[in-house]
Amino acid sequence: MIDANSVNVEERTVEVVFATDTPVRMYSWEDGRVEEVLSFEDGHVRWERINAGAPLLDNHQRYGSIEDTQLGVVEKAWKDGNSGRAKLRFAQGGKADTIFQRVVDKIIRNISVGYNVFTYQKTERDGKLPEYRAIDWEPYEISFVPVPADFNSGVRSNENEALNPVSIIHHQIRTQMTIEQKRAEVARLKGLATRSADEDAQLRQLEADILQHERGSNTTPVPPPAPAPTPAGDGEAATRAAQEAERRRSADILAAVRTARLPQQFAEALIANGSSIEKARELIIAEWAKGDEGGKPASGNRGITVGADETDKRRAAITDALVLRSAQVETKEFKPEQIAAAREFRGKSLLELAKDCLVRAGEDISNLDKMDIAKRAITSSSSDFPVLLEGTNRRVLLSNYSAVADVWRQFCTVGSVGDFREYKRLRMGSFSRLDKVPENAEYKNKKIPDAEFESISAETFGNTINVSRKMIVNDDLSAFTRLSAMLGRAAARSIEIDVFALLASNPTMEDGKQLFHTDHGNFLGSGGVPSVAQFEAMRVAMAQQKDPSGNDFLDIRPSIGLFPIGLGGEARVINGSQYDPDAANKLQRPNKVNGLLSQIVDTPRLTGAPYYFFANPSEEPVFEVVFLDGVQTPYMESEQTFNVDGMQWKIRLDYGVGTIGWRGVIKNPGA
Repeated sequence: MIDANSVNVEERTVEVVFATDTPVRMYSWEDGRVEEVLSFEDGHVRWERINAGAPLLDNHQRYGSIEDTQLGVVEKAWKDGNSGRAKLRFAQGGKADTIFQRVVDKIIRNISVGYNVFTYQKTERDGKLPEYRAIDWEPYEISFVPVPADFNSGVRSNENEALNPVSIIHHQIRTQMTIEQKRAEVARLKGLATRSADEDAQLRQLEADILQHERGSNTTPVPPPAPAPTPAGDGEAATRAAQEAERRRSADILAAVRTARLPQQFAEALIANGSSIEKARELIIAEWAKGDEGGKPASGNRGITVGADETDKRRAAITDALVLRSAQVETKEFKPEQIAAAREFRGKSLLELAKDCLVRAGEDISNLDKMDIAKRAITSSSSDFPVLLEGTNRRVLLSNYSAVADVWRQFCTVGSVGDFREYKRLRMGSFSRLDKVPENAEYKNKKIPDAEFESISAETFGNTINVSRKMIVNDDLSAFTRLSAMLGRAAARSIEIDVFALLASNPTMEDGKQLFHTDHGNFLGSGGVPSVAQFEAMRVAMAQQKDPSGNDFLDIRPSIGLFPIGLGGEARVINGSQYDPDAANKLQRPNKVNGLLSQIVDTPRLTGAPYYFFANPSEEPVFEVVFLDGVQTPYMESEQTFNVDGMQWKIRLDYGVGTIGWRGVIKNPGA
């Protein structure tokens, strides 16, 4: 569906909804007519390929000259609720001008998406067509078409589905039939000219259910009646039907076992013991889930899956080779089989890989010089080269993001927000105690105490990096992987910097007082260097905190000590000593704060004399770091722009830090 209001004549762009989660009737070799649903839940769509300059085609034509088939390019694509949107840019001249003008005139309004499905979740529904929900799929081109199947988006074309392996996760849904529905089903089954063995079993079960219902639900269940004898005249037809049902059962079991890549002997055993196809599928899934690595169950998957195709394996091997070449990721992060597969490509330059990608895409490069090859490899919609570069950059980025020590995680809680609005973190008050009720007196109504709240929100932080044609020609892989590594570490350090800046600023809370304030009971007016006496004073102060209504002690205990780097060693001595290190006779006086803190953290980000005790953040949080939609890693996306001679990658991280309480921390100003 084309968004007519988004047409930009000068830039020759338009925005479209290229797919929604509206069910569309399709044909499956296993189930015949089915309803297919494209899922837009997080993690279900592979966005890399369509965002790497996917083509805009005329009616899915991918063969012939580019001038006749490709009308433009997909500038970018993104998730919009339960649908996918894309910004399309038209080429200049020829058929592209004609089609664009028809879009401007609102004559052409329908679009279609070409895509590959890697995993379906199949749901069987009584009385309805099976639902095939694509939970791992990849859009790779968008086309203008005359007639859509999904009028909320356009025709959905997956004619290349057979080129990649497809996993099917079976998800059974059986609805409870009413007694009237059961009687109707019995009449339908009895009216059939021939019945399969499964249909006979279903008929017997339904008749037993109806009989039990008529006798009353408290009676002992009646077993299904034995199958009625076949009339002599129908014996041949019944035999043929039974044979056909058995052939179908055997074929279905063999196909399911093959798909799960289990031994054929397993299929033969299921066929021999008379398992129905439904029971066989349950046993196949159970057997497959055992895995092939020492009997370990396969985690995170409830169905049948198959391996990646050769294209995916090749992409993964080249990406691993580039990451290893970059020296920005430690070798221990790779499995031995990954290193072995990458060995074939580690000696190839970026330009050689660019040539390979173009040749594999069927492009003629015989008349292209090095700079043109680099440009074509980046801009061609059929080239894997942008995907390889992005995969390399992402791997380097995330590896370095994870490598940075996150001190803030030791004393902050982690949360999630759904958008960029302010979110309130509430803490309820309490009732002081139950009131005494005299004999024959009424119970008094307790007023609900007011809650405290603090606000927190997420913001966007990010930068861009570029890969130019010169970098590719010069084989300067380290030039942009170093930038990715630096940005990965910068993303992790950004949170660290913001948390410690917030701590140092002593922010003002919703009650108008600063975080560390004598009225909050979390600031020792007369502090001192770390000692047994100071530790004990901080312990007592934290335990004396009361709930928001001031009715009862919270009895909070310190768990984490946060110290400047120069005080960490002394703090460990005090916390770990069996005897009081401050006493004159150290062998006579036990250390009363021995083991008080479960964790001591020292950091150069704290300067001066102050140090802090925190309660366990899961029990009494003080600082919270929130991430948009709970995504705690940086997001990377690429685009080709006119002002950059190559590709540009954008890295962003959506997070926010805030103070959500004061009772779980004590500040000692030191000496």
